[in-house]
Amino acid sequence: MAHQKLAALRETERLGDLKAFVSVASLYLSLPLFLLFWVSDILYVPERMWEFLSYRLLIVPVCALTYGLIKRSQTLQNAQATALFFIGANGLLLTLLLWQTGGITSPYVAGLNLLALAIVFFPLKRNATAIAIGLIYLPYSILCALSSPSSEIARGMAINFFFIFSTVVISSVIRFYLETLRGKELTARSRLHKELEAREAIIQRKTEQAVRLTELTRQFSPQVVQMIREGKTHLSDTKITPICTVFIDIVNSTVRMNEIDSKEFNQTITLFMDDVMRTFLKYDLTIDKFLGDGVLAFANAPVPHRDYVQRVVEAALTVRQTIASKQLTYQKLWRRRFEVRMGIAVGEANVGFYGTRNSVKSYTAIGKVVNLAARLCSQAQPSQILIEKAVATAVGTNYRTEAQPAVVLKGFETEEVKVLALLNEKASRQEEISLCPFGHGVLHLGSTVHTSGVLSCRECGYKTGDEVNGELLSKSAA
Repeated sequence: MAHQKLAALRETERLGDLKAFVSVASLYLSLPLFLLFWVSDILYVPERMWEFLSYRLLIVPVCALTYGLIKRSQTLQNAQATALFFIGANGLLLTLLLWQTGGITSPYVAGLNLLALAIVFFPLKRNATAIAIGLIYLPYSILCALSSPSSEIARGMAINFFFIFSTVVISSVIRFYLETLRGKELTARSRLHKELEAREAIIQRKTEQAVRLTELTRQFSPQVVQMIREGKTHLSDTKITPICTVFIDIVNSTVRMNEIDSKEFNQTITLFMDDVMRTFLKYDLTIDKFLGDGVLAFANAPVPHRDYVQRVVEAALTVRQTIASKQLTYQKLWRRRFEVRMGIAVGEANVGFYGTRNSVKSYTAIGKVVNLAARLCSQAQPSQILIEKAVATAVGTNYRTEAQPAVVLKGFETEEVKVLALLNEKASRQEEISLCPFGHGVLHLGSTVHTSGVLSCRECGYKTGDEVNGELLSKSAA
């Protein structure tokens, strides 16, 4: 296939080169050279110089006809036929001059040899080149065959044929090397073209990936974008995995929207979303979606953690404490006490990218555990965090809980769901939300939430403590 493409490309280039060369030869070379060599006529046969000039001027209609034909040639076959006509006509006129200046032993046979050397630069195909050489020497060969030369004339004819043979050999060698060089050049250009196309494709792909990643940063959580960038997950991936889900909602937000100024309402929601987002990202929770003034998030996908349930519990408690610590700011905007409620559930869910090729995909979790967290949130009282029994079992005795009266949750009427209220942990460790010094967002905690408290940036690898005498290490900046 590659050889066929190269051959087709060579045919196309040969046509263009041949048309250009024949156009130049017929327009600028042949007539001037014929007139220039009229000087030899003046020196060799001065008594017939005007007669020989008339012979030489016969090249004018030949050049005009050739130029018109080559310009209209659309195929290589037509262009080669025109070139052969031009070469044959030149050869015939040179043979005529040769015959008029001494016959088969005339020194004008050198003109035929010069023409034979010149035509090797015509980009003809091999068989057309052979025909061109035949057209040049055929009339002279016929004259030699029809003559009955004396021994002296035969010797001169032999010398001429020796030079003709030498010219043909030289022409063939030159043509061989020219075609070889053209072939190598074409192959090199083809390889370069393919390499440039490959590089262009890579650049295009990388650009599309960069644009896509930029879009993803607006659509997906940073954890998801990082996993896509590292090739650890793909937009077609979905799988069943255990997760811990938290749903957080603002109490009476609809009522307050109608009672306070829209600017204050928007400022409150922005402050709330900022506090929730920073906290959730710190504990490496994946933001699933925003539902009005509510937020759904989960842990253990796409980045797995052994302590994923504890991370969600820690995040929920931190959000509640953050709002309590900023209550004065919230109340100033909200015009009353600002409160949220939360529900936390644990279980398996289908997690991955959902959507079609023609619509926006979303990295989300689908399953009963998501619905249960939402139902627990709607059941919770202001500032209350409700969890199911499985969550309390997973975190052990690190947190104080309080059993709640039995309730029937919508969608879980046939199941007995034991609900507990999450109070406060025994030894709460509330570090401040830290940002990456290189502008990559919120730093997240390490493998466990009760380790030494090292925070790191997943994008650049910076860790709290990567400092020497108050200056950031250069590896972090890289």
